This record gives sequence, C-alpha cells and structure tokens, in this order.
Amino acid sequence: MSSTATVTSTTASTITTPFSGITTPSKILDSFVIVHSAVATLFASAMLVYPEFFKLFVKDSENHFNQITSDSIRWASPFVFGFGGLAGMSLYFPCFVRKKIALMFILSFTLAVGIGTYTQTTGRWNEYHPANIVLFGFLAITYSTFLICLPNSFSRRITSN
Repeated sequence: MSSTATVTSTTASTITTPFSGITTPSKILDSFVIVHSAVATLFASAMLVYPEFFKLFVKDSENHFNQITSDSIRWASPFVFGFGGLAGMSLYFPCFVRKKIALMFILSFTLAVGIGTYTQTTGRWNEYHPANIVLFGFLAITYSTFLICLPNSFSRRITSN
C-alpha cells in the first residue's frame, strides 16, 4: 500500500479535490469559493488593465479621478489577485486551514464594508458605489455562515464515519 493510500485510509479528514466532500454544504461551499476566486481574479484584472473602469463609481470623476487614482488602483490589484488565488488554492487545503482562511476573509471583508460605508459618506462616490459594499458584505456574511453554522462543510470526508 502506498503512503498516500495509508494516509487516506487512516485519517478522519483527508485533503481531496473540490466537490469530493460527501455533504451538500461542502459542495455548495466549494462552488462559492470557486465563484469568489473567479470574481476576485476578474476584478483584479480590471484594476490592473483598465483602472479607469472604477470611474463608474465616482461623482464628478473629472475632478476626483486622476492618474494617481489609477496608479493606486493598479498598485492594489496584486492583493486582489492574491485573495482570488488564495481562495482557489484553499480548495486543496486541509479543513483547519480552510477555516482559518475563511476567518481571514471574514475579517478583511468586514473591514472593507466599514471603510466602504465611511467613504460613501464623503460625497465623492455615486449611487453605484454601494454595490461594492454589498459585494464585500455578501462575501463576509457567506463565509461567516459557513464557518459558524456549517463548520463541517470545510471538511471532505471520504466516508461518513
């Protein structure tokens, strides 16, 4: 018997591939993480390639959106790529690591909601800007729901023992 087979047959929770969990919540969480990863990567790509897209959210963009704003958005794009990549890679991590990553996402997205809410009050952002706040809030609430209410969804058990 190979060492991999030995590990698989002797551990309660095994690192497996996405959608290999036996529970529906596990499969739903995997789907959510894949969508999160894809959307974050798309968002980061827009930040890197065409930061002017974000003028869509700014009032009086001619006065409030300039080359420094574009540079700042580009500078931030690697971190969004990192979050998207981490989400995707987490699909292959053990349960306890996936839970820690979910907690980091919850804290980061909650912080983003707070900052987004504050910046909305400055008067520089238009009626489309709250869509970003809602997006980050949705991510925080969804990861929180899985972590608090469905913690076993992070585990992928080969059998139901």
